[in-house]
Amino acid sequence: MEPLREYREALKRERASGQATEHSYRPAVKALLEALGDGVSAINEPAHASYGAPDFIVQRNGVPVGHVECKDVGADLEAAQESEQLRRYRDALPNLILTDQCRFRWYVNGEPRDEARLGRFDRDGAFEARRGGESDVRGLLDAFFAASTPATDDPAELARRMGGKTRLLRDAIGRILAEEAGGDADALRDLFGSYR
Repeated sequence: MEPLREYREALKRERASGQATEHSYRPAVKALLEALGDGVSAINEPAHASYGAPDFIVQRNGVPVGHVECKDVGADLEAAQESEQLRRYRDALPNLILTDQCRFRWYVNGEPRDEARLGRFDRDGAFEARRGGESDVRGLLDAFFAASTPATDDPAELARRMGGKTRLLRDAIGRILAEEAGGDADALRDLFGSYR
């Protein structure tokens, strides 16, 4: 079966259980990313995720290609996009997808680049496929996988990019220190390793 059809069927199975949460759909997202991305691995909840990283880091040969932040099916992506969490991610991460499993929003250097919708679930839980949705989602994901962070020789642009990454690191360290009453040395080492 074609990867997007398999993905859609997996969404429907999870939704039909009546017990699905945002996390329930992640195996389907992982399978979709790895099926469509040439040689990529999608790592769900990487070691530093609990300190503020998006839900997935997508890598090719150990090199990050981009990140994916998942929300629950039907979540309000407009509100999620304006959240403090997504502002931080958009500032720090050059290639990012925000999804509610059915809609995919792609951001490059913090700016919206494209959006595609596979379909939606109606009130009765039936999935309504969107005409052209599979090809739209495939096109968006192909562009996401092909994106590369452009080099810059402009000091102001470099400062903007590094500032976003620094704020993300600062917030992650602050969370570790606050959650662990003075900091967990292992958590700090893991965070250091992820940034290294």
